[in-house]
Amino acid sequence: MVPILASRLIEAMEWRQGYACFAALSLVFGLIAHQLIFRVLDRRETAKPVSRAIAASGVPSNDDLEGVTLSEAVRGYRYWLVGLVATVVVGTTVGAVIHLASYATDRGLTTGFAAKSAGLLGLGEAIARLCVGLMLDRIFAPFIACGVFFAGAVGFYLLTSDILQYQWLLPFGAFVLGVAHGAEGDLIPFLARKYFGVRRLGSIYGSLVSFALVGAASGSYVFGWSFDLAKSYVPILQISAVCLCLCGLAILALGPYRYSSSGSK
Repeated sequence: MVPILASRLIEAMEWRQGYACFAALSLVFGLIAHQLIFRVLDRRETAKPVSRAIAASGVPSNDDLEGVTLSEAVRGYRYWLVGLVATVVVGTTVGAVIHLASYATDRGLTTGFAAKSAGLLGLGEAIARLCVGLMLDRIFAPFIACGVFFAGAVGFYLLTSDILQYQWLLPFGAFVLGVAHGAEGDLIPFLARKYFGVRRLGSIYGSLVSFALVGAASGSYVFGWSFDLAKSYVPILQISAVCLCLCGLAILALGPYRYSSSGSK
C-alpha cells in the first residue's frame, strides 16, 4: 500500500511534504509500538516469580540443548553457504525494488503504474511469508528455496522484456520478485534451526541476518552503479536472474537436516 500512497502524495503535494507525512506516520506508529512493547515487558516482570519456579523445576539450560556454537558454525561450509545465498538473494531483490520506479520510467511507463507494481511486489512478499512458512513444515526446505529462487529468476527475466508493449510484465515480474524476497525471511531462521540447532540459535541467526542486511545495503548501490555504467537496467537484471538460478542450485548442497525438532540432547 505504501508505494501507491507515496505516489498519490507526490501528485497532490510537493515531495518534501510527502516525506513529512511519512515522518508523521512513522512517529505515530513508533509510539504505538513502543507502548505495546513496554506493556508486554511489564507483564513479563510480574511473571518473573513463575519463571523462577519453572527454572527450579529442572528446565534444561542452553548448554543442554542440541546444536553448535557460532564459532563451530563458521568453521563449516553450510554457514557460509546460507550467508552467501542470503546476501545475493536479498541484494538482488531489494536492489530491484528500490530501482523499480526508475526502471519503469526509463522504459516509458508512468510513476503511478510503477507504484502499483511495487504494491504487488509487497503483496507477493506477504503471500510468500505465509505460504512458505506452511510448506516448510511439510517439504524439505532447500527444495522450497530452489523453487522460489528460480521463480525470482523468472521475474528478473520478465523485466528484461519489452514492458512498454506488454505492460502486464512489470506487475507480474514485481509480484514474483516479492515472492522470492519474502521467502528468504522465512528460510533463514528455519535453515539456521535445522542445520545449527538451538544451542546458540540467537547469535547464529543474528549473524546470518547481517549477511542479508549487507546484501540489502549493497544491492541498491550495485543497481544504480550498473545503470550509470550501461545506461540501462537490463544488464543488471540479466545478471540477477543468473545469480538467483545459481543460488537455487547452491542451496541444495546443504544436504539433509542435521538437527531434529526436539530441543534437547
